[in-house]
Amino acid sequence: MNYKQHFIISLIIVLVSPLCAAQINIKVSHERVGDGYLIYAENNEHCPVSIQLDFTLKNLSVVHKTSIYLVPANEKKMLLT
Repeated sequence: MNYKQHFIISLIIVLVSPLCAAQINIKVSHERVGDGYLIYAENNEHCPVSIQLDFTLKNLSVVHKTSIYLVPANEKKMLLT
């Protein structure tokens, strides 16, 4: 590998690395309703994001203990549960 090829590969790695370490811009919130809670997701990304919720509950019950939800791109308040 010559100097020019090595330089180009190094430049690509330096430019792409920050994109790989980017944080996903998604928020999960809850709202108390009666004796339970509603869980919402807000996705501020330009692509859909999947969320997996694993429930460990005390004095509450849930139908599915593990659930995976697909939150569409730019969704402001999607009801998960």
